[in-house]
Amino acid sequence: MLMGFTNAALLNVRLRLGQHRTVEETRIHLAHHSRLRYYAVRQLLPLRQ
Repeated sequence: MLMGFTNAALLNVRLRLGQHRTVEETRIHLAHHSRLRYYAVRQLLPLRQ
């Protein structure tokens, strides 16, 4: 599972949007609005599984 600052970032996105989203939906959202963040998450995922 996502942990640390990555999880906190996803929670912040959910709160900001005022919606409950799945991790995948949140990642897609980040891909549209902040590709650098999205790729950072993509790089961290294999290390945290």
